[in-house]
Amino acid sequence: MTELDYIVLFVAGFIVTCVAVMIFGKGSPPQQPDPNHKDEVAIELLRGADVKELARREGKSAEEITAWKDEFLKDALDFAKNKNEYKKRRAECEHEIKWFEDVCSRFIGEDWKQKTGYDKRNR
Repeated sequence: MTELDYIVLFVAGFIVTCVAVMIFGKGSPPQQPDPNHKDEVAIELLRGADVKELARREGKSAEEITAWKDEFLKDALDFAKNKNEYKKRRAECEHEIKWFEDVCSRFIGEDWKQKTGYDKRNR
């Protein structure tokens, strides 16, 4: 075999590999856990759902479901105590986002969101 034959063989193998990856490599993306799921289960428990039934449905122990409820209540109390601080920080973040969007619009153009995929970001 000549050097050209080896190159052709390598390129053909590379192309076949790429095609195989394109065809067979497209599995479904990994499922991201819902960040609010534990809170939703905790609220169900607070509304009177049976802890054993929730534990069975979620595949968790009753103690773990109760811990989710306790964590939810702790976070709710923390939020209630610091609500004004959270509102202030949110306003600051919204101001920073508005500034960022204005700068992008000025330097990239009015269609910067389409150009950059800004609306499709994971927020």
